[in-house]
Amino acid sequence: MSDQDTLPSLATRRGKRHRLFIVVWVFVSLVIGLFLFAFASIHILSAVRAYVEAEGLWSKGQKDAIYALSRYTLYAEESDYAAYLAALSVNQGDRQARLELEKRDPDLDIAYAGFLQGRNHPGDINGMIFLFRNFRKLPDIDKAIGIWTAADQHIEELREIGNRIRVHAARGALPTELQRSFLQEL
Repeated sequence: MSDQDTLPSLATRRGKRHRLFIVVWVFVSLVIGLFLFAFASIHILSAVRAYVEAEGLWSKGQKDAIYALSRYTLYAEESDYAAYLAALSVNQGDRQARLELEKRDPDLDIAYAGFLQGRNHPGDINGMIFLFRNFRKLPDIDKAIGIWTAADQHIEELREIGNRIRVHAARGALPTELQRSFLQEL
């Protein structure tokens, strides 16, 4: 066998090894890319789930606040007013977080504290902040935040009614007609 016969075979083997090396790295790159995509997807879905849970906590806080304030209107028990304030703090915490995250340069500690006051799980809050800051301008998320903003206006109205009830209740038991008026507003 001559040297010329072995040269093409060495070159062919090196070429095959080089192609195999490239193919392996292409597949490794694809697997790593898919892993990163899956990780990001799971992170985003977890943040969306946290917002769905937060909406439930927000709604429960609102309903509990209205219930406690209704009882306070009827019975003027301080424990009912304290329950109203505790329930309302959930909504106020989430509002604080939303207002802070709407700023150009938000203080993330304030947003975190707001979401924590809103009774969100501490492990979910960073994802909620990430989702708000990075996906705020997407139409569906923008619409949801618009609804949240409008709902916060209703909470402010509830606070005003609560303050008026508190002022009247401080003077003594509310007359039946005033109770009915406040309950109708609620």
